Amino acid sequence: VQVMHHSWNVPNIPLYLKKNATEFPGNDTSVYELKTYADSDGKAAFDKLYPGKYYLFAKGYDYYFGADVVGSTFINLTSSASVNEPVHVTLMVSE
Repeated sequence: VQVMHHSWNVPNIPLYLKKNATEFPGNDTSVYELKTYADSDGKAAFDKLYPGKYYLFAKGYDYYFGADVVGSTFINLTSSASVNEPVHVTLMVSE
């Protein structure tokens, strides 16, 4: 996952992933099964995901812009994607 706000990367933002979801599960991060953090370049990874429907959510502070930001997107991993092959997603966040 590459987290972006306008045209720059957002470092150190937490990302949450909900399994078996096709609609936004909401802002309550306790309902998400998986959590990780973006690195200093705004990149993060969830390893060994199986085919299925997921919802990705990010909520945190953009230190470069100086504001709280949020963003979310639906991800459908098809059976044609191998468990060991990376799938790249750009997640746009905004104020």
